[in-house]
Amino acid sequence: MDNEAEQKCIYCQAEFNKLLREQELANWGRWLPPLIKVTHWYCVLCQYNYMDLKQCPCCQQGIYSIAIDNN
Repeated sequence: MDNEAEQKCIYCQAEFNKLLREQELANWGRWLPPLIKVTHWYCVLCQYNYMDLKQCPCCQQGIYSIAIDNN
């Protein structure tokens, strides 16, 4: 099969487009900053600072908690 026929083939196009998408996704993630795990929380309902899991030890909820800078 010649190059022109491959470009018109829908099966070849699908495979080529898949490869392009994978390359684009790989390049896209390179400029993202690394994820920082949040370990310090503040419950606005109880007004309580706590660490580790996002579940306040006082009210047993995580929905009222906001992240605090880890520094």
